[in-house]
Amino acid sequence: MKNLIAIVLILSAVGIFYLITIPTYADIQVLSATKARYNEALNNSQEAQGLRDALEAKYNGISPENLQRLSSFLPDSIDNIRLIIEIDKVAGKYNMSLSNARVALAEKPSAQTIGEAIVSDSSVYGTGKLDFSVTGSYEDYISFVKDLEQSLRLINITSISLSGVGAGNETQDIYNYKTSFDTYWLKQ
Repeated sequence: MKNLIAIVLILSAVGIFYLITIPTYADIQVLSATKARYNEALNNSQEAQGLRDALEAKYNGISPENLQRLSSFLPDSIDNIRLIIEIDKVAGKYNMSLSNARVALAEKPSAQTIGEAIVSDSSVYGTGKLDFSVTGSYEDYISFVKDLEQSLRLINITSISLSGVGAGNETQDIYNYKTSFDTYWLKQ
């Protein structure tokens, strides 16, 4: 009888181990792995918050004058009128005035197919094209372009063409310069 009770207890212990303990242990391992992932996500979140706070402190440390300069360099919108007025002011310093000014937004497809992959246009900036003409001497035009180069506005001159103006001796050095450039703005 003692042997029978011992065998029943051993078989009960083995049954409990296989039926209850092993599944519960597996559930505990799954929960431990989930807890580790949550802790890692929490640590990453805390690092991101620290980085955000550091960047915000750096941004708040920028003077309002420099923020204005940065806004001039890469504005929030193309602002056609202000851009043309700024360029006309620069041209006015060299006794030239803008004519035939035209601003157009550069059209980019929203998605391109390259081979088998589709690549979407997720750029954070927009592009605009400005075409205009000015009339003046070559030296004045070179100075005008240098001033545009030194301005805070980000521009990329894409084409320049010139044609002579007048037939008299006094106007031989005067040309009409048709200029095109790309300008950029930050998309919201």
